[in-house]
Amino acid sequence: MNIDTQIIESGIFMIEINEMLANILVNNLIKNAYTHNIENGRICIEISSAKLLFSNTGQEKSLDPKLVFERFYQGSKKEGSTGLGLALVKSICDLEQLHIRYFLENNLHNFEVSQ
Repeated sequence: MNIDTQIIESGIFMIEINEMLANILVNNLIKNAYTHNIENGRICIEISSAKLLFSNTGQEKSLDPKLVFERFYQGSKKEGSTGLGLALVKSICDLEQLHIRYFLENNLHNFEVSQ
């Protein structure tokens, strides 16, 4: 799949977190952005002192913000998706006292991690 990827750094997002959990958190957000993207789509990762923001093109309608972090929820079935990645992300954020939120803005699906 052809996907334009961009990383924008405007600061350092500093938190204390278990290294393995941080790896799982970031990898699952990147995998989600890739798996649920479209041909000639876009992924943007923004890093600031206040947040990490993962944005991607995908289906045109919003996912259900109340269900998106539930196990096995999938907005649209995609090959390679189990519906567990975002549930793991939510569990890690809860454990590490981080906030995770989903929103659709400018036709981009956004997953924002903040303190």
